[in-house]
Formats: sequence, structure tokens, C-alpha cells
Amino acid sequence: MALIDKLQVKEKLYRKNVVDIPTCDMCMDGVIRDEQGRFCGGFAKYTYNCGSNVAELCAIREGLLVAEGLGIRKLEIESDSMYAIQVCRGEIQATWYLNAVQKVIKFFCEKFEVISFSHKYREANNVTDVLAKGASKKSLLGVWLSEPPREICESLFNDLIGITYP
Repeated sequence: MALIDKLQVKEKLYRKNVVDIPTCDMCMDGVIRDEQGRFCGGFAKYTYNCGSNVAELCAIREGLLVAEGLGIRKLEIESDSMYAIQVCRGEIQATWYLNAVQKVIKFFCEKFEVISFSHKYREANNVTDVLAKGASKKSLLGVWLSEPPREICESLFNDLIGITYP
């Protein structure tokens, strides 16, 4: 069986009111693990105003960039967004304003020997939730290669041993 690294991505929606005008801020993040579940890399970004589908597809795009930079050749991408998975698999066409992101994802997918996309319920991936919460507070932003930020170490371990959160 081929060794495949995993990229787990997530977006998180945060609502806030500024002068009584409701807006939505998004955070996107991802974690790359090796075939044993060990941390290889990750990222967290605060993306300001955009929809969840935009943030989810942009998170996949960012994760592909990080994975390519790490020299990963075989990659399994997990997301809690069925829409994003279907767009990335080519099962559905992205809405017109996401066409460019879909094309960039397709371009980067061609750089991998093996790539697959699968849906994963968000309860099974607590580490990305911790990253998203940190990104929403702008206290945990960046790209990490080889060493995870200390704020996610406990969640990485819990995800590895199968602890899920409601």
C-alpha cells in the first residue's frame, strides 16, 4: 500500500456586528499529517469577509501549496464541506465566482502522483477547530512546517488516538 499524507482543512464562520451591519468573517486552516498521523505542516489564516464555500476552497488551495512545498507526492485531502469535495473531484462546477479557485486547485492537483478527496465530519478533526479559533482571534496565524504550534499539540494527539468532540 502506498504511503499517503493527509491534508485536513476547515473553514469557520464568525459573525460580528459593526455599527449594526452584520458581517461574516472567515478563518481557514489546515493540517498535513503523514501516514502515521504525525504533524508535517499546517496553516491558519484570517480571511475577513467571504462565504464558507470560498473559505473552504481557498483552504484546500493553501493546503495544496504547503503540501507541494513539503515535497509531498501522495496526498489525501479531507474536508467537512461536501460542496468543496465535489468541486475538487470535478463532480460539480463551482459557482462563477469560484471558477478561478477551482482552476488553481486543478492545476496543483496535477503536481501530485496520487491525490484523493474525502468528506470528514468536523467532530473528528478537533485540531483544525483549535486553529480556526486561534485565527479568528488573530492570535494563531501562520504557516508551520515540521513543528506544530504548541497550542495545537494536545488536539493533534487527541485526533490521533480517535477522541472526537461534539
